[in-house]
Amino acid sequence: MTQADLNAGTIRNMATAGGNTPGGDPFTSDPSVVTVQTPGTPLAVTGWEVATWVVITGLALLVGGGVLLLVRRRRTADSVGQMTD
Repeated sequence: MTQADLNAGTIRNMATAGGNTPGGDPFTSDPSVVTVQTPGTPLAVTGWEVATWVVITGLALLVGGGVLLLVRRRRTADSVGQMTD
C-alpha cells in the first residue's frame, strides 16, 4: 500500500492460489478481487479508557489521605506531650 493508494480512496487486492491435485495435476484458482475504501473504519473500542477525572479524583483522595494521616499524628504527638507535662 502506498500514499497514492490512500489518496485514490480505494485499495484493490487480487489473489490467486495454485497447487497440485491429489492425482498430481496442476491447479490454479480463479482470481479473487477485493476493493476496500480508504481510510478504513476506525478500530472498535475494546477496553475502558481511564478518564482524566478518574485520575484527578484518585490523586485528590491520595493527598487527602496523606493530610489526614499528618493531622492524626500531630494530634497524637500533642496529646502524648500534654500527658507527660
